[in-house]
Amino acid sequence: MSRQERLAESKREKAKKQCQLLGTMPIGSVLAILLPYHYVIVVLVILLIILLIYTQSKSCRDCKERAKHRPHKVRLIAYSKGMIYLESRYKDEQSFDTPFYSFQYVPNTALETAQQMIDQRFCGIKRAQPRELINYCYIDNEKGESSIIHLFVVEIKDPNQLYIDCKPSEGKWWDVNYLDASYSGKILASQIKEELPCLKETVLLAQSLCKK
Repeated sequence: MSRQERLAESKREKAKKQCQLLGTMPIGSVLAILLPYHYVIVVLVILLIILLIYTQSKSCRDCKERAKHRPHKVRLIAYSKGMIYLESRYKDEQSFDTPFYSFQYVPNTALETAQQMIDQRFCGIKRAQPRELINYCYIDNEKGESSIIHLFVVEIKDPNQLYIDCKPSEGKWWDVNYLDASYSGKILASQIKEELPCLKETVLLAQSLCKK
């Protein structure tokens, strides 16, 4: 028998004796031998959980920090009798959007910004009262920019109470059902197109139910 074979045989005999020893030992003794390994596993699992929590919290902090530096914009949509007011955003394209949009400048709040925008175009006796609908993050893929949008809505009792563009092709009241059924994909700007479903399911739906 060669030297390597003798070493292999010796290892097999040693392993066999250890197995026999464990088999004859009480359960408590076997656990005492194996328990330290369980401690190591538990410690590793705890460290892994702590690492995951730290990574997630750091990611959340980074997101909040980035959100602080994103520009905040205010958009206001005027609606009346199942219609919303839109104007042409670009003179060379038939792309319609709300004319009420602006950056939110400190110290003005988003509500104050929305109120200032509607006051410039409203000609009723009783002041129009904008109310915030939703906040969302808008990403402009063409420019590679993102911003926080504060979307406000304001009800105009009579469409004539809003100063509109003197050219009907550039600014007018649009029936929401007409936009949704026929031309929403062709004439609406990307942002108003995304906001339209939310409008229909909230304020416009409530307005139609009140009429009934």
